[in-house]
Amino acid sequence: MFTDTKNKYGSFTRFLHWLMAAGFLWMMFTASVHFIDRDSALNQAVWPYHSLIGFTIFMLAIVRVLWALLQFSRRPDTDFWARCGHWAMYVFMILTPSLALLRQYGSGRAFNYFGWQVMQATEDKVSGLIDLGNQWHSVCGWLLFALIIGHVFMTFHHRRKGAEHDVLPRIWGRSRA
Repeated sequence: MFTDTKNKYGSFTRFLHWLMAAGFLWMMFTASVHFIDRDSALNQAVWPYHSLIGFTIFMLAIVRVLWALLQFSRRPDTDFWARCGHWAMYVFMILTPSLALLRQYGSGRAFNYFGWQVMQATEDKVSGLIDLGNQWHSVCGWLLFALIIGHVFMTFHHRRKGAEHDVLPRIWGRSRA
């Protein structure tokens, strides 16, 4: 089933969820390596892919938010706090890479996404955009990771409460109904 139902998320929602989960694992890994030792060989090997995967997540997040809005009335019911947590993650999924893109634009450096030129290099620099990105991109990224960890924690918390509270089958693709 492609679309969501009241019992479980559809195949497209699940595809986006798990693809982005893999992307977030990569982003957490590269950000951690970069934070620990910027001069390491490992950082030199993985860091160039941080922005490429980040831009992929940005595009997928836009699709995911639009899809969530289209599927809103079909989706499994969640409580107020779960909805708040999900929407907070959506906000940070878009805000975090947006700040990186603003910083990139402000720096005057080009940005190519697997051969597609997203931004051309310019001689103009916009220090306000660079400063905004430098001050908030990492903070928002770490806050997003904290929200994701909380999301995973709450999933397993509900799973331990018993079958009637278990939300994992909804996104895993197996529902009881």
